Amino acid sequence: MNKYVLGTFAVAIFTSVLTACGGGGDTSPQTAKQSPPIVNITLSKTKANVGTSVTLTWSSSGAISCVGSESMTAGTQLLSGSTTITPNVGGQFNYTISCAGAGGTANNSVLLRVPMPVFKSSYENKMAAGKILGPQKYTGANATAYADFLQDGSYSMVTMTLEYDAAKSISQASTGHIHFFQNTNGTWTDITSKLITDTTGCIHPRKAMVADINGDGKPDVVFACHGYDAPPYSGEKQRVLLSQTDGTYKNALLPITAYAHGGSVADFDGNGYADIIYTDTSIRMEPFYLLNNKDGTFTEDSVCIPKSLQKFTCFTNSKCGRPIYSMEFIDFNNDGKYDIWVGGSIHAADANGFFNNISSEIFYNPGNSVFSTVNPIVLPTSLVTGVALDVLIEAGKIAILNTLDYAGASIDIIDIIANTLTTPYTHSGVYSNGSSWFDWIIFFNGNIVPANSEYKVTVPIR
Repeated sequence: MNKYVLGTFAVAIFTSVLTACGGGGDTSPQTAKQSPPIVNITLSKTKANVGTSVTLTWSSSGAISCVGSESMTAGTQLLSGSTTITPNVGGQFNYTISCAGAGGTANNSVLLRVPMPVFKSSYENKMAAGKILGPQKYTGANATAYADFLQDGSYSMVTMTLEYDAAKSISQASTGHIHFFQNTNGTWTDITSKLITDTTGCIHPRKAMVADINGDGKPDVVFACHGYDAPPYSGEKQRVLLSQTDGTYKNALLPITAYAHGGSVADFDGNGYADIIYTDTSIRMEPFYLLNNKDGTFTEDSVCIPKSLQKFTCFTNSKCGRPIYSMEFIDFNNDGKYDIWVGGSIHAADANGFFNNISSEIFYNPGNSVFSTVNPIVLPTSLVTGVALDVLIEAGKIAILNTLDYAGASIDIIDIIANTLTTPYTHSGVYSNGSSWFDWIIFFNGNIVPANSEYKVTVPIR
């Protein structure tokens, strides 16, 4: 049985030789020097996908014993042999064999790279990366995501910057830019030029989501962008990054204008082509689906949206929408189907005395992923006023990140069975970086933590 250990290991070759020492004029016979063993180790392929078998072969000469270490089965090994390896997780795996003989010992190693698999939903991809990487610092980036963009068995990072000044007119609003980074011994190195030529971003990127959009098994990126963040809140077109056969990415502009504060991506039918859902609080005033046409284009659809989330007539000849800012596809009840979490806002009545508040709701998948007639499960909340920004589920508990009118932050934990609420974390004022709230949460080392390491917050999930 092979032992798989996630991580990157340095290849080290150690040799030792026996030396003989002689005194001046000593003519006694010298013992002949023995050479250390020669060790060879090879893989039939140095890169393989999860579930694909490769053959590991090794041989030695001048050895009397060999042992395996690192990702290779530990303990005594034959002086030569082979074994079949079928990786079940992504990563970089170093296989090392050490052999001893009369002349000393020698090691040799070989590295197998297994690309990180792309999960079917952007939520699953975010959580998988978070549990391995933990919080990361991404100052200057307004939308960040992690995936194996280099296909080398390690996580790399994509970001989109925010560069406009909301104090200036919309005609002066500049777009941000896309950057890719590689993690080298804990340091993020810019590799943008290796992966993309057109780095044009959105005016105001809000969220970056990873999923397989074009069905090639590689990670793509969907951005939710809401444009100039001041009246008239006219929105902007959305962007996606599509993986190409040569390993680079194509920057595609979707011909759909929206004030997209949030969204989620998921492959509902498992065909390798993920669909997109966006929120839109200004133009459509309701969430909307983009159904994947499998050719790089999408068809806008509203049939799948729950009716309670669709806009409606609230005054004479006027349309109103519920204030939905965040959405996520998550399988809350473990039935193999993606449900919908909705995060909205709670505020005072508007100038007409109209209340249309929503905090957090779950719409359970009816089995066919058509949510139009599904009624919501309203989750308890601690919000008096504010916006629900992000969600995760772990060990039967739902954690919801709220911003308290952008002047503070809180984290609610809901027992999904008992439907009970605790609020173990509340903050007001500013953090050390000058902000009073943060965007995203992940689950790392048994705790809920901000995805951005600048915020020193740790909340156990109990």
